[in-house]
Amino acid sequence: MRCNMFKPSAPLLACVLALSFSQNGYSQSAGMGGMPGGGMGGGMVPSAQSSYNEPLVVWTKPTGETPQWLVSGRQAVESAHQIRVALTKETSCDLLEVPLAEALKTLLADTNISFELDLRSISETSTTIDELVTLNATAPLRDILLRILKPLDLRYHVRDSYLLITSAAETSTYNAIQTYDLAHIMPDNANASQLVAAISMTIAPNQWSNEGGDNVLMVLGSLLVVRADEETQLELEKLLYNYSTSAIQSSSPATSKSSSDGEDPFD
Repeated sequence: MRCNMFKPSAPLLACVLALSFSQNGYSQSAGMGGMPGGGMGGGMVPSAQSSYNEPLVVWTKPTGETPQWLVSGRQAVESAHQIRVALTKETSCDLLEVPLAEALKTLLADTNISFELDLRSISETSTTIDELVTLNATAPLRDILLRILKPLDLRYHVRDSYLLITSAAETSTYNAIQTYDLAHIMPDNANASQLVAAISMTIAPNQWSNEGGDNVLMVLGSLLVVRADEETQLELEKLLYNYSTSAIQSSSPATSKSSSDGEDPFD
């Protein structure tokens, strides 16, 4: 029996090939900065078009009740923020051979911060909760905590509603995610990539993901998204402040005058 197979006509085949070439060409040019979605510097940056081969879809914000995941997220962020604010308050301590657990209780007595000792990880070090602590100092509470904990090979981590004290070896397990809105210190994104490079090369340079570490650093819109331990976040805060008072925030012609003033953004 002879079967008659459908054969596409030449015009139809040419049309299909032309359409395929057009789509591929658009994806490639979009990734090189020649079309919307390309990288700023013209590099081979994957775009949404080239990655998913789908057109841009504009979403409409739903109306009605706020979803629970947004409510929970807000509560967690606000709670952790309150703890971090409390940790910046100046505190005086006069500890003379006080057991660690008691010293922490004394330091946090006048705050609304509760703490938890990770006994499992602490037991894996040479430290115990009865380790004697001696310190006489006046400084932000977070600095005093570090001065007490670091010699014992311990660290603190801000959780959603409490401080967790663990061994230094467990630090990466509890890395905190924080966001920094660069719009507070930069008029545009002209120097965003240089800022990210400076951070990764000067603050814990061997601990970022591009060097095989656990810390993550990326820019999402105007937000600098950082996943790192508390000590790294503190160093980052200082660098961002220093950058905000410098004269190199942006090289854009439209903002060169304002960025060269070097004014303190908090004045």
